[in-house]
Amino acid sequence: MVSFWSNIFFHEKREVLGDEKSAFHPDVAGTHIKWLYGLSLPYFFLVVLLEYSGDGGSGGIIGRALRIVKNSIEKVQLRYYGVTAAYRTQTDELDADVAQEKEFVLEHKDELKTEASVLIVDLWKVFPPPTSVLGRFLGYFRKLWNCLRKQQTQEEISKKPKKAVQGLSTQIMAGDTFGLLGVNGAGKTTTMAVLTGDTHPTSGEAYVAGYDVTGRTSGGVIEARKHIGFCPQIDPLLELMTARETLTMYGKLRGVPSNQLVSFSVCIKQFFSIIGLQLIRLTYILNFSILHRPKL
Repeated sequence: MVSFWSNIFFHEKREVLGDEKSAFHPDVAGTHIKWLYGLSLPYFFLVVLLEYSGDGGSGGIIGRALRIVKNSIEKVQLRYYGVTAAYRTQTDELDADVAQEKEFVLEHKDELKTEASVLIVDLWKVFPPPTSVLGRFLGYFRKLWNCLRKQQTQEEISKKPKKAVQGLSTQIMAGDTFGLLGVNGAGKTTTMAVLTGDTHPTSGEAYVAGYDVTGRTSGGVIEARKHIGFCPQIDPLLELMTARETLTMYGKLRGVPSNQLVSFSVCIKQFFSIIGLQLIRLTYILNFSILHRPKL
């Protein structure tokens, strides 16, 4: 059997290369394998850099420093496109109840920080156009040329900064059920991303359980996430884990100390009884029905 495959292997090498070179020879795959292993370490550190620089409070002091640099670069980008305090003004007339809610939040902001479960104060998120450094450099001269000709191309219009969230202000008290409704592009997903600490807002304030989730306060996002339960539209469950393993994993991610995991497991068992998953708590999520997955 070995000689069979060896004959096929060497036959293919002779057919392609004209001799019996090893698979690790530079003319075969040796050079590519060297590059593969040589670049694995730099790419690993690049992934770590991107993970630590992402919004969400991870990475400790280094991660916080990287996020400050990242947010500073984004601010420079927005200023380049003219996004200033004057740009972040409410252009549309607000409904009476919306204006009343915003006025109430602004007046009682200090008290609501500790009383409200969720507090959003004049929240703005403006995304800069997705262009490279070279593209922005060339775009500056293109913009200057069109300005001299007093013309504005369709490309310039499409590359303007996008206002995803515009001056949102609201408060949600403990026990309230709040529905966030809006048309496509109204900023619902971006608002949820800010509240979960996944996106840094351009300006404004956001608090969950009294903790700042904008990333400006050290440790605020981490503490807030201990009070957040989020069920996204796309199922994020790992199918090869059981229900108990899943909740134990999320408990550790939320900061449950190792010495409290035993009592935490008892709470998990009681929780499964409450939501009707006691009989399948040791079942792989792969076998869960479409009704049981949202409960978990």
